[in-house]
Amino acid sequence: MAPVTSLQYGPMCDLDGCRTQFLMATTMGHARSPNGLWRFRLALPEALNEEQAGQLMENQEQARRVLVDPLQLPTAQDDSSYDARKDTFWASHWSYDHNVVLIGSAKGLTILNGSFDLADRISTKSDVFATQLSASQPRIAWIGCRNGHLALVDSRKPNAEARKPSLRFKHASSITHLRPLDDWASGHGVLAASMNGHVALWDTRFSKRPTRQFIDHRNEHTRNLGFDVDTIATFSVAIAGVDNKVRVWSLLDHQQTVAPAWTSDDFHRPIPSIALQHTPPPRHAAWTHLNHEKHASLPGLLVCTSDQQHTPELHWFSV
Repeated sequence: MAPVTSLQYGPMCDLDGCRTQFLMATTMGHARSPNGLWRFRLALPEALNEEQAGQLMENQEQARRVLVDPLQLPTAQDDSSYDARKDTFWASHWSYDHNVVLIGSAKGLTILNGSFDLADRISTKSDVFATQLSASQPRIAWIGCRNGHLALVDSRKPNAEARKPSLRFKHASSITHLRPLDDWASGHGVLAASMNGHVALWDTRFSKRPTRQFIDHRNEHTRNLGFDVDTIATFSVAIAGVDNKVRVWSLLDHQQTVAPAWTSDDFHRPIPSIALQHTPPPRHAAWTHLNHEKHASLPGLLVCTSDQQHTPELHWFSV
């Protein structure tokens, strides 16, 4: 199986009477299979009934074997795909609202529409490890590169020469994650993390130095660390480290150097994915007898860990 280099969940909707989740991924390709961008439909399983929920509470190990049988889980169905030979797909971003898909690769930035039809291809001098669309200006994309460049691509410009990436900021190491902060404060910020553990908030109006630096992130060699930003409820940045801990920084701390507001215990397992949930999922009716309504309604942090056998564990922390 080809290695998955990026994964993003899309919208949920009802298809043929079944609740369906869309997800999109890029794969690196191998042997006879080229690099690919894939979109899948996943039919969501029915919720637990009260009998199953009671069984889970009484004997969690036995219930896990009964309720999470991989052979009985729904299989993801292909929806759309896009592939390219002699390239390496590193990152992707799907803006469902703006009908735009971005692919960051060894050759540059590829822009598709929501049907995976090619809209534009922008060459870069370095691999694109991270990319995201500007929420307020959907024809503008940010890219973070292997060489540490954090650049802007404006697809509104009329010719290929004018659409070349415009270097805005420079990190000393490869960019691993980025997030434009169009929806936060002045709307001119962009947050970026790099492979040497440097995390910086830049103001697009000033290019000489970052306006804030978030210290104590631990990274030395990998892109596969959980990263998320919430500008709605918790106003925070969460990043997993190579030390198997998650750190959370506050965007409300306006000091030039910001220390973590919270650091998790060591999970003793890699943390490939995390999500700050400003609206936690509703509690299923089978759990209403549990007296934790106060914590159930709070925003929180969802942490996904994985061992060498790729067995996932999910951990929820109320904020």
